[in-house]
Amino acid sequence: MRTVTRAWQSAATLGAQSLSSVTNFAAGALALSAGDLAEFGRFSIAFQLCLVVIAVGQGSTANAVLLHSAIGTSRVYARSVREGASRVAIALGVSMGIPLALAAFVVGGQMRTPLLLAAAGSPGLVAQYTLRSERFARNDPLGALRTDGVWLAVLLVAAIADATGFIDLDANGYLAAWLLGAAIAAIPSVFNAVDSGWHGVVFFWRVTGPQAIRLGLDGMLARSVFVVSLVLADLIVGGDASGILSAAVLIFSPLSVVHTSTSAIVVPAAIADGGVRVVSQRFTLAVAGAVAAITVVWSGLLLALDESASAFGPFELDENDITMAIFAATALRFVGLAIWRGPIVSLRIADAASETLEARLIATGLQWTLPAIGFAAWGLNGGAYGLALATLFGAGIAWQRFATLRPDQAGPAESDPR
Repeated sequence: MRTVTRAWQSAATLGAQSLSSVTNFAAGALALSAGDLAEFGRFSIAFQLCLVVIAVGQGSTANAVLLHSAIGTSRVYARSVREGASRVAIALGVSMGIPLALAAFVVGGQMRTPLLLAAAGSPGLVAQYTLRSERFARNDPLGALRTDGVWLAVLLVAAIADATGFIDLDANGYLAAWLLGAAIAAIPSVFNAVDSGWHGVVFFWRVTGPQAIRLGLDGMLARSVFVVSLVLADLIVGGDASGILSAAVLIFSPLSVVHTSTSAIVVPAAIADGGVRVVSQRFTLAVAGAVAAITVVWSGLLLALDESASAFGPFELDENDITMAIFAATALRFVGLAIWRGPIVSLRIADAASETLEARLIATGLQWTLPAIGFAAWGLNGGAYGLALATLFGAGIAWQRFATLRPDQAGPAESDPR
């Protein structure tokens, strides 16, 4: 019975993550269809900054909820962590929206509107993803599925209204609809934050403070990589470069469901079975190998679809100026991310936030530098391959940090801050 229950919960979690991935993919596809590649490039920079906001929230609050509210943790302890996380999530979203708003006025031009939209939507994004992790930790994937369904529904209503001529949406309009959906879906988290009071924030900080900071910074660095590449492509190469690079990544973005589902399914299950611990190399290889295999299969399917007569929208490579060189570089980068996924999951289970951040700091330097060199020396293709190569180096660094992890470095499954 336990095996059946776990299988059902894993399937429901996969469904929720799939719905989230579909929502993000649909926002990008609709924005691409609503304008030219240059406009899509500006949308993508703002969209990727929103993903940076989400990553910081996932690291600082969502991952803390997964680690400290998994099955096996006392109910009072877990409830206190969740209540504190809800209020911290909203405060974190507001604090990240402020620099985005300032950047909008500093940068100005055609980037002002998308940056202002990203600033306004930051609190809802962080609150929504924290709420999802809370429901995963409570083994309520159907609850996460419902909130993700609301998010997608808002976006689809906007798309239908646009298609019927009721409104006329450009790329910024679809960014606004995507952010509005997140804010509506996050309403339960807002109520939790109001009910929790400041004592929940104090408890959350005492339990997860240093860990939350490290994981939040790790998330910010991870997501900043592609933002930096888009900006460099726009500044160095110019023209439609950022739009082309974004279009190439868009067709691989459904793989995010595999990456996020791996963490949402594996981390709580492993902690429930054995508490916070150091996992085996075989387990880590299995995670990385499974994600890499799915990535290779997806790459083959994309090529087959492009060769067929049924390719549409963002999957029409030639229509979006995605050359085979850009496609191959993007596929190689996602293989690198798959190899990276194994040690990421294992370090999270071991609660080794310091090792995770150390690996990320070194890798981020490479991921900022190599694309810049590539763009300057060889144009768009060079930057794309520079990013792919840096990602593979980053994966190697993460594996090295995992290999040096000792059993006494893992924290306890639950600690009492008193």
